[in-house]
Amino acid sequence: MKKIFLTFAVLAVTCSAALAGPFDLVAKRGMRGGEIASIQLMLFDLGFHDKTKSIDGVFGADTEESVKNFQKKYGIPEDGIITKKLLNKIT
Repeated sequence: MKKIFLTFAVLAVTCSAALAGPFDLVAKRGMRGGEIASIQLMLFDLGFHDKTKSIDGVFGADTEESVKNFQKKYGIPEDGIITKKLLNKIT
């Protein structure tokens, strides 16, 4: 059951990202899934999600802080929310 839910969650986030406009929500605190783990890994590779923070697919306080640090460095308002436009900058 957990695997089915996780697969559904990843599919839902992926579909919403594909349908979203440039400023629409892709990910925010409280979300979970493979897409979140991918974002955490990209932030880690860029030096914003350090090795003391887990890459667990949970968008919690640590991931929100990493996103805000990325936003701060690039002069983007620090809200900790990943939009499609921000995701394009991260990738």
